[in-house]
Amino acid sequence: EAVAATGEAGHLTLAVAEGRAAGNFPGVMIANLGALAIDRGTPDLAEPRFREGLAKRRESAASGRRLGEILFLLSEAIREQGGGPERAPLMDEAIVELRKPGGEAVLRQALFLRGAADLDQARFDRVDVTLEELDAGAAKGGGKTSLGFAHILRGSAAGARGELEEARRLFDIA
Repeated sequence: EAVAATGEAGHLTLAVAEGRAAGNFPGVMIANLGALAIDRGTPDLAEPRFREGLAKRRESAASGRRLGEILFLLSEAIREQGGGPERAPLMDEAIVELRKPGGEAVLRQALFLRGAADLDQARFDRVDVTLEELDAGAAKGGGKTSLGFAHILRGSAAGARGELEEARRLFDIA
């Protein structure tokens, strides 16, 4: 990859090119380039990076946190471009992988975002299951993050169901 090394993206791109030239797969740097593209509002540039990372993870038969994280990131890049039929299965697979040891932190985010997507589709049965898992995660040490995600999702679900008093109570709105 020919690149002018300026700014974070330029330095990462240069590092990726050097890694490839040395015969190594620079997976972390590729994922970081994708994350940087997401942060800059260009998920269309992030998607190919995440797809490359996913292909390499699958090729190496990776599982658990590393596979779950790249699945999650790709799913989110697709969501930020308006979604598509591929997004939900990627997120579901990410959640399966992130349930394995080491994936707990990203699992909480993935559960929350899947729950929000399920709310958008009025899939309340799945939201309830997601809430149970977030609550269990909080009890096992997921603490404030799991509790916060569960609280927001629970209040949003109440509002989506038309239970406005419950939503107001959960969000402490007078």
